[in-house]
Amino acid sequence: MASTSSQSVHTKAHVVVAEDKAERKRAHLRVLVTSATSPTARTIASAVSQGVVFGYDQPLILHLYDVPGSMGGLEGLTLELLDSTYPLLRQVVMATVEESAFHDIDAAFLLYPNAEAPVGDSIRLFQSYGAALDKYAKKSVKVVCCGVNAAINAYACIRSAPSIDSRNITALSRLEHNQALAQIASKLAVAPNKVRNVVVWGGQGYVPDAHQATFFHRDTLLPVIETLKDDKSKAACDHMRDWWQGTPEGTWVSMGVVSNGAYGVPKGIVYSFPVHINADKEWEIVENIDLNPATKKRVDECTRNTVTLLQSAIPGVVA
Repeated sequence: MASTSSQSVHTKAHVVVAEDKAERKRAHLRVLVTSATSPTARTIASAVSQGVVFGYDQPLILHLYDVPGSMGGLEGLTLELLDSTYPLLRQVVMATVEESAFHDIDAAFLLYPNAEAPVGDSIRLFQSYGAALDKYAKKSVKVVCCGVNAAINAYACIRSAPSIDSRNITALSRLEHNQALAQIASKLAVAPNKVRNVVVWGGQGYVPDAHQATFFHRDTLLPVIETLKDDKSKAACDHMRDWWQGTPEGTWVSMGVVSNGAYGVPKGIVYSFPVHINADKEWEIVENIDLNPATKKRVDECTRNTVTLLQSAIPGVVA
């Protein structure tokens, strides 16, 4: 694959274009990955470029963003992606400033790989991300906030992006969801894709819930009665893929989304709920699930902990 490199209008962004002579029938999708030199980001970038997330017929422009001084790492990742000759990857934008990184993007994976950093540090970063989304991104952008305290960070991001619909900024709880699926499937001696409708509740801490789950055994759908592959990049890709492509009828997944007050979770905070997603990329919280007393107690405790952390970390939170 031939490629060319040129400076963009902004002096701290580089654009690398993959040569392609075929006719383009679909608009290019601009996808941002932050902390792009981290291992998780590199895996996400590869999966996105392969078509795993947004579909195998969707051409892409990949935006790779990291801190100033990381251009060498960004160039290395870009060369790896171009050398892989992914047919959907039309262009790579390497950026160390937010204006170039967030400009006109359709989707974003906002990563925070430093699990040991104080919560205040991550909140400030995601407030900055929110302001950049508000100023530079498409108003229809779909965002998943990843990493420790993802729900708290998503809330901070939402508050800093008033022109972006709060429903378009979500938090990753799919890692815990996938862990629950894997552990349940192991106990049942079935493949994880045979298990459905597990729920992971929570914001600050998570509560896995299998009481509404079912599984297929010899083509028969059976209930899962009581009973979690740590793969952060796969979880983020699963989250965005289901958001972009929808979930099957009667099936839900766990996503950290803005609460509508369901299950006693205060309106406006970001919390992991079971959601169904339609073909128009619109999610809805699955309501009226009957929680058993033990699960309800744990969910209520998790809710209180989430509100307490929000109120201590972000001034002006009312919940």
